[in-house]
Amino acid sequence: MKAFQFKEWLTPAELVDVPVPEPGPDEVLIRIGGAGVCHSDLHVMHSWTPQTRPEVALWSLPFTLGHENAGWIESGDTEDVEAGMPVVSKEDKEAAELILKAGLKAEVWGFCRAVRGDIDACLDVGVKHIICEIATSPYKMKAYNYTPEWILEKVVENLQYAKSRGLYTAFFAVDATRADLRFLESIYRKAVEEGKITIERFIKFKN
Repeated sequence: MKAFQFKEWLTPAELVDVPVPEPGPDEVLIRIGGAGVCHSDLHVMHSWTPQTRPEVALWSLPFTLGHENAGWIESGDTEDVEAGMPVVSKEDKEAAELILKAGLKAEVWGFCRAVRGDIDACLDVGVKHIICEIATSPYKMKAYNYTPEWILEKVVENLQYAKSRGLYTAFFAVDATRADLRFLESIYRKAVEEGKITIERFIKFKN
């Protein structure tokens, strides 16, 4: 199959032929219908070297780029399906509703920011599980005029709100590879201790 791979530091990625992977436990093989480029892909290609890459970036070269993909499940099985972000548009909401009604064995999750309106949009669709994100790197915080104190406050506030509405929630930090590790640790500790959540496959809480 074809893959867009980053093969050498500070050089453009290449379109190459690679073996078709075999899905492992709780994995699926996706036949790609469309693939997007994220700013983080460009950041990896243009900025990273073995000396400058973040401590939490553990992968090595060659590395297949692309995490904004859409397609069809070819084989494998999974316990979880993330159905999209209902607050984005009418179409996104309808897509999430269709996936939820498809009778899948997997748990269907909605995606949202740590914002009450986003959480309410997931509730309106009818999902019982959500993935909740918030920016954590100094670059993202500067772009949106956030402060670390505000981020910590919003994490706790919205995790507690989601829990009060009966949602089973996974929390993760956006742009974590560029975040300060001490702040990253503090935000997860805050989520666990004050958001009253527990750590499982990823950080989750349950009613």
